[in-house]
Amino acid sequence: MNDTETTVRLQPSLRLEAERLAAADGVNLDRFVNVALAEKLSALETESYLSARAAKGRREGFLAFLDEAGDEPPAEGD
Repeated sequence: MNDTETTVRLQPSLRLEAERLAAADGVNLDRFVNVALAEKLSALETESYLSARAAKGRREGFLAFLDEAGDEPPAEGD
């Protein structure tokens, strides 16, 4: 992995909160920001993927799937 240096300006209150959470997590601010950014990018990519999949769906197919599901009550703990 290649490290690159990037300067990011944070509002003081945001930086303090990020530092507090990083310390509570036992990591430095760099690591915390990297993980937070990776999580945000993953969430956005997942949303995009699911939207694309949903656009391919057909209501008729979904209703047919539900018709085959049966009408048994869910198992305990389900």
